[in-house]
Amino acid sequence: MTTYCVGCKKATVTILNPPFTMGFDAPVTIEVASGSTTFTHDMRSAINQSFSQIVTSVELSPSGQTYSNGALNNPVRDCPIPGILGRNIASDFDNYYPDNSGSCTYQVNFGGLVINGFAFPSVDGQYTVACDNDCPPGTCKCHSDRYPGYCCNDCGSTSAQINAITQLVKAKNHGR
Repeated sequence: MTTYCVGCKKATVTILNPPFTMGFDAPVTIEVASGSTTFTHDMRSAINQSFSQIVTSVELSPSGQTYSNGALNNPVRDCPIPGILGRNIASDFDNYYPDNSGSCTYQVNFGGLVINGFAFPSVDGQYTVACDNDCPPGTCKCHSDRYPGYCCNDCGSTSAQINAITQLVKAKNHGR
């Protein structure tokens, strides 16, 4: 866990993937959350599990597991992969659960950022922090109509674009 913007009034955190910016009262603490756990589900009920971290993926562990749903014609079914909804996974995979038998084992993978105790999705755990309406190092501040009222552009990229435009204008002016 890392604390940012100590002694400041405001912290702006930008999660890079998926892109999302939000403001907090300073200081702000950020923890990159990752890990996994396994659980075995008795297939006599719908899957409905909650976790303390953001779920990034769910897979059978090992793959290829089956269960019996008690049907006369085709009793063996592949274990379903539950859908992901933030910190929850769920699957309503059968019409009549009491006649099922067997179980399926799942590996649940976690990721994201925990910012001031609240979990936010992040594909790779990458983020930037700016304190008191400033931009993170290596970026340039510019006006924006979107929250928080400014944007922070990569200085190197902006400089390269300006240089390219300058060279283009010079070439056009000398080629009259």
